[in-house]
Amino acid sequence: MNINSFMTPRLLTVAQMVKDSSSVADIGTDHAYVPVYLVLNNMTNKALAMDINKGPLQRAEENILKFSLTDKIKTRLSNGLSELLNNEVDTVIIAGMGGVLINSILDADKDRLSSVKNYILQPMTAIEETRKYLAENGFEIVDEKLAKEDNKIYTIISAVPGTMKIESEIYYHIGECLLRNRDEILPELIEGKIYEYEKAVSSMKNATNNETKKKSDYFEYLLCEFKKLKEECAKW
Repeated sequence: MNINSFMTPRLLTVAQMVKDSSSVADIGTDHAYVPVYLVLNNMTNKALAMDINKGPLQRAEENILKFSLTDKIKTRLSNGLSELLNNEVDTVIIAGMGGVLINSILDADKDRLSSVKNYILQPMTAIEETRKYLAENGFEIVDEKLAKEDNKIYTIISAVPGTMKIESEIYYHIGECLLRNRDEILPELIEGKIYEYEKAVSSMKNATNNETKKKSDYFEYLLCEFKKLKEECAKW
């Protein structure tokens, strides 16, 4: 059995964002594919596969056993980071959840876990909310990558404890690291954003309600900024 056959582009990108780690906690681990991949590829020495539900943990345990990694990967029932001990790991992965949920998981325990040096985050929704949370709560985004899977584009964020300032509102929606890295999937992501916001603006063009008009104005601003980023990408 080869772990690579289970690693989708999204999971593979999440795993490859882990750097110089001796120990990892995978929150919401499900099948534990990411911890298994990391250990088998010598990207970490030990891992914790954690989940709030017993079903996913049982699947994780079965896979860990199949790959003969019970000595290096342990499972633990945990609501977010609540059962993770300080000084237990240096890297935390939280992938495949909504951005608002990721924010709440971090917020509940970030001050308790001073030993964690790296956070790999993959929000399924509300990515802008996660970037905003990180900027306002003692984190610095040091890298971002995109992965495309089944016609969907996913964003994977690498963050560390620190400080940062996001200069423009648009960078909550499109990470500056993606532009700096000239991520090859970024132009397609921006095209999708332009299509999405053009539809939204069009649907609100005859709005008379003040709140809806404010929202429409904000969407028009974002649409304009997305188009500027598209022009910037075209120069690559």
